[in-house]
Amino acid sequence: MPKFSLSKQAKSDVLNIARYTLDQFGVKQARSYHNDMDECFMGLSENPKLGKCIDYIRKGYRQYNHKSHIIFYKIEEPGIFIIRVLHKSADVLLHL
Repeated sequence: MPKFSLSKQAKSDVLNIARYTLDQFGVKQARSYHNDMDECFMGLSENPKLGKCIDYIRKGYRQYNHKSHIIFYKIEEPGIFIIRVLHKSADVLLHL
């Protein structure tokens, strides 16, 4: 069964996204966004080549746009390793 794991930075990213969403939009939206992101992680683990290859940034890295965020990950059998979850407006090169 495919699976995913998160780096320490990705865990921190997800926590910060949850806090921001809770503060700005409330509990219902925070739960909904978190659940959607979790489903996206699982979907990527089942279909890891859905994300765009970004070897020009980091060898082996892929990216996948999810709503207002970009998920950066590597394929690692039997699933994926999520490196960062950054807002679309973030300076990617600075954070990877």
